[in-house]
Amino acid sequence: MKPQDSLIALKYKALLSPNLLSGVVPSSASSISYRELSSLIGVSVGEISKAIKRLEASKLLILTNGGVMVNKNNLAEWIIHGAKYIFPEVKAGFGRGMPTAWNCKFISSDIVPPQPGLAWKSGFPDQDDIQAELIMPVHSSVPLAASRDPIVHKAFSLLDILRTGSPRESNVAKDLLSQLIMES
Repeated sequence: MKPQDSLIALKYKALLSPNLLSGVVPSSASSISYRELSSLIGVSVGEISKAIKRLEASKLLILTNGGVMVNKNNLAEWIIHGAKYIFPEVKAGFGRGMPTAWNCKFISSDIVPPQPGLAWKSGFPDQDDIQAELIMPVHSSVPLAASRDPIVHKAFSLLDILRTGSPRESNVAKDLLSQLIMES
């Protein structure tokens, strides 16, 4: 598995979600072209093609005549239990960036966000950027994809909690991430 594989799998999940906010209707999302997907997440068409093959081989995505289906059980198991070991936290200093982990505005919980918070250095500052400890995202295109899709932002922020959080925080994040992935 490569970092972009998780990004592509979670983007497909976001595209197929009923609470879609990214402008693609779920019925057409399963047959979205690699070129369209590339423009949404900032990963080359060639890398998407290779990633789809790896995701199919690992049974995270199922290719059908009508397009792509997400194997939600396998995706949840991979993201919740495996990804933090393959993609450990890498600190990148202190500065302004896109909020992640508990600082993500799409995560609601009774956990109080730590101060300073965590952020990805995004390269395209906006009004939501915060002064925080910077961590490297799982893949360099995650901030771009997250800026265009709240579901992707939430999913990778929850994954960052698994990568950086205490056991209590990780347990809450596991539940929230499982709910996000398993919703129809």
